[in-house]
Amino acid sequence: MAKSGMRFPSKADVMARTPDPAVREMLVHLEQAGIETVLSDLHKPTQQVWR
Repeated sequence: MAKSGMRFPSKADVMARTPDPAVREMLVHLEQAGIETVLSDLHKPTQQVWR
């Protein structure tokens, strides 16, 4: 779980900042194929369930 005030990079941030063109190509390919990534999951609203 993220600490208060901690921000995870968005997919757009990663695409803009990565020095590796293969990472950008992979993210574009996965998005076009409809495959979710960890970056997709980080920005989804979730409901915390504590047991």
